[in-house]
Amino acid sequence: MPKVTGVIMTPPTVQAKVGMGALSWGEKITVTLHPIDGGTGVHIRSQCAFPLQLVDYGKNKKNVESIAAGLAP
Repeated sequence: MPKVTGVIMTPPTVQAKVGMGALSWGEKITVTLHPIDGGTGVHIRSQCAFPLQLVDYGKNKKNVESIAAGLAP
């Protein structure tokens, strides 16, 4: 799981920030839960924190995959 800070929980949404790294100015992560038949659906989004950053070198995809893997049974 990415190292997150500044977690804000406002059900059904959780927002967090990932700090700067060698290839990134940081990311904003949003996880939203919603009811579906037989359970709960999850929508995970990771986006660059710096609005003018044009390339993320796959960091956002890795964040989403890491969170999804952590939520898997």
